[in-house]
Amino acid sequence: MFFSIIIPVFQTPGILQLFLNSLNDTLENYAQIIFINDGSGDNINAMLRDFSSKNSRCDITIIQHSFSYGCAKSINEALTKVSPYCEAVIFMDSDLILTSHWQNKLLEDLQQNRDIGIIGCMLLYPQTGGVQCCGITYQNQTGRHLYLNAKPNMIHPKSLQKVQCTIFAFCAIRYEAVKQTGFLNEEFYNGYEDWDYQFRVRKLGYSVAIDSEIIHYHWEKSNGSHRDFNRKGNLGRFWSIHGSAVNDDLCKYIGNELNAISLNINDEYILIDLCEARTEAIYICNYVKEILSVNIKDYIDLSPLCKSNMRIWLPEILNSSFHMKRNAFILICDQFIRLLDNNYWWNLRKNYKENDIIIDLNGNVLKFSDLSKTFWPGTKIR
Repeated sequence: MFFSIIIPVFQTPGILQLFLNSLNDTLENYAQIIFINDGSGDNINAMLRDFSSKNSRCDITIIQHSFSYGCAKSINEALTKVSPYCEAVIFMDSDLILTSHWQNKLLEDLQQNRDIGIIGCMLLYPQTGGVQCCGITYQNQTGRHLYLNAKPNMIHPKSLQKVQCTIFAFCAIRYEAVKQTGFLNEEFYNGYEDWDYQFRVRKLGYSVAIDSEIIHYHWEKSNGSHRDFNRKGNLGRFWSIHGSAVNDDLCKYIGNELNAISLNINDEYILIDLCEARTEAIYICNYVKEILSVNIKDYIDLSPLCKSNMRIWLPEILNSSFHMKRNAFILICDQFIRLLDNNYWWNLRKNYKENDIIIDLNGNVLKFSDLSKTFWPGTKIR
């Protein structure tokens, strides 16, 4: 038996049923499965028992909690029941929709890459098909989901790309690394226990990678109570323990994406700064100008006009003739989806230049013309 699968369940019946259906449909090899019903109630427990009774291909254990213990404590309890004969432990969230052949692909990855101790996958939002996570990138003591909201076919990761960290929504860890690392730190309550654990595994000499050919859908529903309330404490705890081991790597991914879209070295660009995270914005601007040697004719800082987490309307913050500039623009923003509501501006702009570039803090680099293909004629919720 190669895999032992640990699945904490704090879930609604509808989402759980989608997950169980996909798990049943994609299991190709015998495995141990340990469910932890972490306070979801008797209805959820009945669904797990029904799944177990109908699945003879696996060794299934169900742990039931009358109230939520939290992710770290639940996983630790399950780790005490992992088969000593397994080769890898997989953590899965119960709000995934799994796609086929993930078992055999993980098996191949782990057998062919002995230095890799942890393997994650590319996770997509089922609501949109956009990337939810493809690993974690760090910059200026902030971790972000790599390629967040991007179309999977518009990014350029290697099929097995090394990262500093991924998330436990879907994550395979060599059992030898689990035995050496021990249990999860239960001081992390429903948040960042996965980052902490992976940095502990890396200290043992193992690396972390994302196999972007393994693609699953992730609803990103809450996996336990009090998650938001404990976020600041969990983050502070992580940085106090692992801060010295974190490397700023955001620009590495931005550089890879810029190389993939082949910027015209003969073009002069106007760099437009729409980014509220100022330290990261300055770092990226300097990287584009000095390290990548992009020909920047002008730099314009419009960040004070961009309100927190709101859509950015370019006609509102650029002067009325700015779209007529014959230089291409590089727009830097916190998240590219904040520029979605610019159909009117783009219809003016494309008459003068069509190779404007957007860079965001999740490592996304895309052409404004590609963003324009996703403009939608109505987004208001009444």
